[in-house]
Amino acid sequence: NMKVKFNFLNKKDFNIIKKDLLSNMFPWYFEDKVISEGDDDYFFYHLYYSNKCNSDFYREHILPILDKIKINEDKVIRVKANLYPRCQEPIKHSFHVDRDDKHKVCLLNINTNNGYTEFDKGYKTSSKENSAIIFDGDIRHRSVTQTDVKCRVNININYYE
Repeated sequence: NMKVKFNFLNKKDFNIIKKDLLSNMFPWYFEDKVISEGDDDYFFYHLYYSNKCNSDFYREHILPILDKIKINEDKVIRVKANLYPRCQEPIKHSFHVDRDDKHKVCLLNINTNNGYTEFDKGYKTSSKENSAIIFDGDIRHRSVTQTDVKCRVNININYYE
């Protein structure tokens, strides 16, 4: 079960998020693996929520998304933003599920680029600004890095229905 929605958030809410995430004032954290120990990839992340709120940006960035997917805050499992630096060649990360229990994923693309999210059933969703992919958490997926812009940024929300 998967849906792609374009122009997901209203422009005002989306532009606040995009401006913050692409600014030089937003706190990004380095992770030296994308999926598993020993992989050669890296990215930057910002953890908004995991068991508790971890970010001063949570309310302004995340509540409009939760409102749009009609999810109460108590259903949220984890929320993080991901930033993948540009690569010379696309890097396809390993297929994975974010967690093993029954849950949903909402992936909001912050900027348009030639990176994408690929599902192990062969389906790909492009990184188009303000588009969201909502899918069942047991669907294996992977990120593929971009080669055309400096960074690929998205917000990943794991939640219970």
